[in-house]
Amino acid sequence: MNMMRKTLVFFIITMTCTLLPTSPVSGVTFETSPALYISAPYPFLPWSQSGYSKAGVATLSATSKSPRLSAGTNWLQRFNQQLEQLEYRVSKDAVGQLQAPNRAHDVRTYFDGKGIRVHRRMAADNYSPLLALSLSGFGRGNDLVPVQQGKVKASADVVEIVRPGLLEWYKNSAQGLEQGFVVQQRSPGMGPLVLELKVDFARARLVGQVIELTTRQGQLLQYDKLNVVDASGRVLASRFALPSPQRLQLVVDDHDGQYPLVIDPLLTNVADKILESNIEDPSVGFSTNAFGSSVSTAGDVNGDGFADILVGAPLWDGGEAGEGAVFVFLGGASGIVGSNPVDAHVRIESNQIAAGLGTLPCSVTGDVNNDGFDDIIVGAPTYQDVLPGTALQVDGAAFMFYGSAAGITGTGPADADVFIRSIELRSALGVYVSGAGDINNDGYADVLVGVPGYGLPFPAIIPANQRSGNFGAALVFHGGPAGVTGTGFSDADRVILSFDDTGQLNPTIFGQIGNVCGAGDVNNDGFDDIFLGGTEATLFIGSTTGIVGTDLTQAHSRVFATPALPIVGYVVARAGDVNADGFTDLLASIPFRDAVPASTTLSEGSAYVHLGSAMGLVVTPEVTYLGVQGAEVLGNTLSGIGDFDNDGFDDIAIGARVFPGSLNDEGIAYILRGGAAGPAASLADAYTRLTSGQSGATALGSRFGMAVSGVGDINADGFDDVLFGLGYFDAGEVDEGVVFVFHGATAPAVLNQPPVPDAGSNQTFIDVANNNMASITADGRASFDPDGSLVSYEWRLGETVLGTSPVLTTTLPATGDYGLALNVTDDQGLVRGDLVTIRVEPAPSSTAANDNFSSGGLDGGFGWPGSWQTTGSVTLSSVDSFPGAPQALLAAGSTSLTRTVTLPAGTTGLGVQFWAKLDLFASTDQVDVQISQDGGPFTTVRTFTIAESGTGYHFYGGSVSGGPITLSWYPATATTADIRFQLSSASGVFYVDDISVKAIRVPAGTPVPPSGQRPVSAAGSDVSIDDADGDGFEVVALDGSSSQDPDGSIVSYEWYETAALLGTGPNLSAAFDVGAHTVQLLVTDNDGGTSSDTVTVTVVEVPVVGPPPVIDSFTATPVTTTVGSSVTLDWVTTHATDVSINGVASGLPLDGSTVVTPVVTTIYQLTATGSGGLNTANVTVTVTPVGIAGDINGDSTVDAADVLLATRAVLGLYILTPDQMQRADVAPLVAGVPSPDGLFNVSDLLLIQLKALGIASFL
Repeated sequence: MNMMRKTLVFFIITMTCTLLPTSPVSGVTFETSPALYISAPYPFLPWSQSGYSKAGVATLSATSKSPRLSAGTNWLQRFNQQLEQLEYRVSKDAVGQLQAPNRAHDVRTYFDGKGIRVHRRMAADNYSPLLALSLSGFGRGNDLVPVQQGKVKASADVVEIVRPGLLEWYKNSAQGLEQGFVVQQRSPGMGPLVLELKVDFARARLVGQVIELTTRQGQLLQYDKLNVVDASGRVLASRFALPSPQRLQLVVDDHDGQYPLVIDPLLTNVADKILESNIEDPSVGFSTNAFGSSVSTAGDVNGDGFADILVGAPLWDGGEAGEGAVFVFLGGASGIVGSNPVDAHVRIESNQIAAGLGTLPCSVTGDVNNDGFDDIIVGAPTYQDVLPGTALQVDGAAFMFYGSAAGITGTGPADADVFIRSIELRSALGVYVSGAGDINNDGYADVLVGVPGYGLPFPAIIPANQRSGNFGAALVFHGGPAGVTGTGFSDADRVILSFDDTGQLNPTIFGQIGNVCGAGDVNNDGFDDIFLGGTEATLFIGSTTGIVGTDLTQAHSRVFATPALPIVGYVVARAGDVNADGFTDLLASIPFRDAVPASTTLSEGSAYVHLGSAMGLVVTPEVTYLGVQGAEVLGNTLSGIGDFDNDGFDDIAIGARVFPGSLNDEGIAYILRGGAAGPAASLADAYTRLTSGQSGATALGSRFGMAVSGVGDINADGFDDVLFGLGYFDAGEVDEGVVFVFHGATAPAVLNQPPVPDAGSNQTFIDVANNNMASITADGRASFDPDGSLVSYEWRLGETVLGTSPVLTTTLPATGDYGLALNVTDDQGLVRGDLVTIRVEPAPSSTAANDNFSSGGLDGGFGWPGSWQTTGSVTLSSVDSFPGAPQALLAAGSTSLTRTVTLPAGTTGLGVQFWAKLDLFASTDQVDVQISQDGGPFTTVRTFTIAESGTGYHFYGGSVSGGPITLSWYPATATTADIRFQLSSASGVFYVDDISVKAIRVPAGTPVPPSGQRPVSAAGSDVSIDDADGDGFEVVALDGSSSQDPDGSIVSYEWYETAALLGTGPNLSAAFDVGAHTVQLLVTDNDGGTSSDTVTVTVVEVPVVGPPPVIDSFTATPVTTTVGSSVTLDWVTTHATDVSINGVASGLPLDGSTVVTPVVTTIYQLTATGSGGLNTANVTVTVTPVGIAGDINGDSTVDAADVLLATRAVLGLYILTPDQMQRADVAPLVAGVPSPDGLFNVSDLLLIQLKALGIASFL
């Protein structure tokens, strides 16, 4: 058989998806995939022809599982880079699942024959995917064929899913998860090529030509960068389509493409960059470094036009434990350069144990020496130095490093350009540092250093390095031609104190100074100002001589603390100009503020926006933001972030450790847009919220680390950017710390409004049975979405999910206050939480009777009328001295001990407690503790078996050991009750003593909690129905009448799709659009118990076949032309959905015209397609030659000059003009007449030579 090599055409569609990274699995050998799309016919695929690995990337094989290193100077850096590249490789996990981590996008992808599942990289399990994508349909237009499961192959960082005629592939890299399809041959049918993917666990939204995928967890992924290439390397027109939020399509115009085609899109995370420390926590032998606990802009330290950043790691160990470090990362056209400390532009270390360098925000200072490069200042609040001229120790230092064309060149105190020293122990100098702007308007930037531990002077007999108290100070240093020349208190250009410095030992104290920041020009007088925080927030203004004032009483503006609002300005920051009025505005916060001083929750926190004005700071806040839950610590980090959305108003960011519905210490930064009326009025109006999605990301034990900061424009795209640091985020290593970089962008014209959760009012429930197991109900059905619909509910207690229905029915294990969170998610993926406090109180009780048998008979004790009644052998035994002889002894057999107790009025239940011993029990022996009310039937409340048998006594019925033994008949009451111990045994005996009975009296009117058995919801069988009339929906009837309640009756039925109520009652008739729908039936019984069941309703799209398309007319004007002249094609169609013409760009209207310029006679074919088929029509445009055939140079004769031009044209040394091409294209001859074929080649040259020699003759 003659084998011919096929010419293949590829469409490559690439999309990028960002997933959370995971640790690589080593020691896995992969099968080598056939060279289907990496050999010579497919040179345009995104990896090399020799294999999947790009140059320089180490590969895994059966014989070598370690990366091979080439020679070079920086082998450690290359090793780290190659190690990181290995992390993107595909491997099998412990249970054999094929998976690939992606460190750069912090995701992990699992692969099977259907498609992919995307998870957080370090998720504890793989049962909560962020996203699943599977190829579900393939074909043309609406005529799609279901796609079957394929065979999976893996090699290095590429996974293939092989199906007949169709190859799906994935490449995992730092750019994201690249998906591609190789389509081998053209599929039959009409219309564009369509590949349809099913979306699960997320909802898709088309924004321009980007698919945004919102996960149930509220995380955003992007599916974009669609690229389609055919076998010739030509890019084909393609687009995304979105028939529904659960179906996305790749649509390709392949009418003139050469097959096979390669279709290539990319999936990525929303964070534009992730920086991580790659240092493990102490549990595996390293020191956690708190990388990202402080972040800041660095300005432009190398003068390249891109903003640079600073990242602090205050616990960094670079040779000295806890010395701390600050990393400088440079900006670039693609954003931050580098992704971890190894890639940093420079690492600055304190080189001293426990110095704490980088504890709180380091800072850009601006250009202190006016050399065109921004400079930076970093602080080490516990750095140990000596008081100049003495051997006395002092604590705290700040270091300045100047920028240059080479960036920052210093790496520690020894080569710092400025070293600012403390003068006392525990001063914490450098914990707060900031650029001050240009406070004296001399063209040089100035610097501000906080000293919150600065104290009052002692008498001379006390060593000079010791002072009294922690009242604080701020140091101001001016820039100049030589930069900053001051080095401490003695030569600072201004020292601002919190007390009057009169030289007296007991000066007047005005407050405390803690945080410091450059304020910008608050009063718009041309001089920058400074803002100090502490027990009050104070503004000091600039002037020609620098800062005006030397203590708090001389501040220009003061925001005073009150007993309810202490330490105003614990954190202070510059906000920028949030209302664009020309005055700089400021931020202050009280992160440890208690919203309700008398409440049991603490540190809710608060933050405030103060506007600037011509009169200075407006001391009354323009906007107040309040925390709402304990340990929220709202305002623990603040920052102006510039103009994030480039709308002319500066924006702000406010951080908190937790938020309603968050995980423990998850961390959040609220991004609040500025506007003409100021910033957003509440946290609920935040433009967006940055969250970690990870428990403990901001805390490790008693240490906390998170920061948010504006950084300027990192990538010079006109939008300011934001950093979000999380000091203990797990990104491959436990507690390693990360910094997320988010680039600014234009805000959507219409913002999706967040959902409004409503967990209901705070409630109190009575533990009516007094058994520490209170049943409660919380109702979230009042939640809603202002501009869409809710898709999910989640009730949580801490990090424990209690339920996912609108109504929560659950049992809480003890009395006390419970803070429940209700998280609701809308159809665009936004999640918001609400809090409700559920208080569980014990029912009032009192002791009704007690007997310890100390009377020596069965008629003693108190509160009992009559005596104990017995069956079988019951005696008193004094064999055991504990718990006090004697004890009642029930002998083997059918033996019982019963007594009646008189109950107080209003008794609604009973509790019993006693000491007991079970001895010599056989496997079938048991004791039942039983109670009856008012002489009714006995109810068994506890059964003891051989499991409790032994030689010792145990206490039953209390809060320890066996737990409560109770029976409740609430809301009824009783006057008497019978207590019975019933022994049924072959050999076992039962000892009991100290029997006490408590009467439970639940107050009248207490709500009745759910009791007994819960109802059983039955939503019916799944339904699949065709959309027969093609209108996009069908009405479906659902039947829930099979639901039942085993011990009562069902009182309500509620049908929901996601979180939208569809109707009530046992039966539902509702309209469902094309696609799959999950419908939940929630039933409630007569005592408040609930349960739910789901049914899947699938409405199948049926292609509607209409009439065949008709081409009413297709004409050319003129039909005869010359080279270079224009021709107009006009057409009119009926019943068409798409029109195309060969040789003409796509996107033509159904009725219209276009202009063409043919160079040879051309037959134009119009193809009209529609749901009813395809139709074509042709029109011929004749192009007549200009001049004499063969006369290339146009001199009216065919001679040697024409032969020379023709020869040079064939050799590629001369390019023919369109007119010359018309006269030169003479081959082939048909009946002696030239018949141009649109080509000029050797055949044409030969005929021209023959005519020039007079051998050939043609017209």
